[in-house]
Amino acid sequence: MATKRVQEICAVLVRLAAPDLSPKQLFDAVRQEFPEATRKEIVRAAFMAVITTADVDCNKARKLQSFALAERPVAGTEI
Repeated sequence: MATKRVQEICAVLVRLAAPDLSPKQLFDAVRQEFPEATRKEIVRAAFMAVITTADVDCNKARKLQSFALAERPVAGTEI
């Protein structure tokens, strides 16, 4: 079950995701609204956002998926 903060970050990601934003710009925009959010929370929220937007806006879902995959940790590293 997602925490309230992850759900709030998810809503912000859905609102902010735009084709012209790079993953870094999207990450920085989320960090401006949630400065204490961990990378793990942001990535979880991004995957949640993919699921919630897939049926409604496939372009936004693709952007969020790219972001989530770009920001997830590499195997063997900690968040």
